[in-house]
Amino acid sequence: MDDLQERFLGQGFEQTESFVIDCDEKANWTLRKIRHLKDKMKKNEEFAKSEIERIQQWLEKENGSIQNSIQFFEQKLTEYAESLRKQDPKFKRLSLPNGKVSFRKQQPKWVIHNEDELVEKLQDMNRDDLLIVKQSVSIRAIKNGFAVIDGRVVDPDTGEVIEGIEIVQRPDIVKVEVSE
Repeated sequence: MDDLQERFLGQGFEQTESFVIDCDEKANWTLRKIRHLKDKMKKNEEFAKSEIERIQQWLEKENGSIQNSIQFFEQKLTEYAESLRKQDPKFKRLSLPNGKVSFRKQQPKWVIHNEDELVEKLQDMNRDDLLIVKQSVSIRAIKNGFAVIDGRVVDPDTGEVIEGIEIVQRPDIVKVEVSE
């Protein structure tokens, strides 16, 4: 077992096809190795996460002060453009070598304060054409309400086969659990 450990525990070990698990001792060693590698991955992820958080905080701090400066200057440009519009009510755009300052019309914003009340009111007005009705299949309800016979979904009450559903049998999978 020492030869096996030396071969695979070193940094940057190579996975080779010649490695075979042929006894419980090797299987147990392999599970221990998987646990070790998963722990290493977890430490790497935690380290990266802390570095990402630290860099994100730095970025937010740096860009926050820059954004405040941008907002300050944009506000000053807005005030200037509004003063030009007071002098000339038809003023729409100022074009300069480093950019443009312009007025743009906006479409009105529609705000729905209580969607449930609005839906009810539109239904009372027989304006279902203004409502969106979404229907979807409940697989859970289908599994509970129907039977599977010979790979087909069947209504147990009527014997009718429900088309449009395929039952795909899947093979067992091997699950490897590493104890903590």
